Amino acid sequence: MRNRLHSLCPYFAMFPEEFARQHIEKLTSEGDYVFDPFSGRGTTLFQALLMNRRAIAIDINPVAYCISSAKAEAPTAESVINELKKLEKKCKAFPYDSLEEERRGLPPFFRRAFYATTLRDILFLRQVLDWRHNPLHRFIAALALGSLHGEMDKSSSYFSNQMPRTISTKPRYSLNYWRRNGLWPRKRNVFDILRARAEFRLKGNVVPIKGHVVLEDARNAASAFPRHQNKVKVIITSPPYFDVTSYEEDQWLRLWFLGHKPR
Repeated sequence: MRNRLHSLCPYFAMFPEEFARQHIEKLTSEGDYVFDPFSGRGTTLFQALLMNRRAIAIDINPVAYCISSAKAEAPTAESVINELKKLEKKCKAFPYDSLEEERRGLPPFFRRAFYATTLRDILFLRQVLDWRHNPLHRFIAALALGSLHGEMDKSSSYFSNQMPRTISTKPRYSLNYWRRNGLWPRKRNVFDILRARAEFRLKGNVVPIKGHVVLEDARNAASAFPRHQNKVKVIITSPPYFDVTSYEEDQWLRLWFLGHKPR
């Protein structure tokens, strides 16, 4: 059975885990180190862990780091759900005016992309999730990234108005599309969706082996992993598409959720 964490978050230009599995099986043995210098959504890293290999990865993109590291240190469903309960309680007690002021100050895209109460919950999580340092918060952030945008006509598990699930369409294009088709965002309960996603992804699917992911330029891999010199058995990766696409543009909305600018 395919491990559900492989699909934690849709990602542009991802290769199938079967590709990674075949090469890990052919080129390594249990306990060997597998390295991915452009981790993306962590397919190589996570497949290696499933096959009882030790795995390390690096990526300069915060979205890629968040998703990959969430898989590398996957928590239990119970711990995620308990933390979501605490966050939801905190959200209800959070000053309404501050979130509403922030919501109104965002560009027009956001008010057409998300229902008002849904956006306030997203803004709250954006403020309080310590995804850089807290593995549990990082997993919740990765769940949120996977539900941040998608096809609302196909699933109620996405927070946004109609959008692709793999890339974030540009604000002007999105607004024109929604207006032309008379599309408005539907009310979504962010915490209910995240709880359901956590149960679906983690029930019976926790991997006991942990990996290690670093948010850094791949050219600095040697200094990022000083204790792994001469230990890596194989590198399996999909290098960046030079001059073909911009991951920063394609993932701009997910980058915003992780603290970047709202454009």
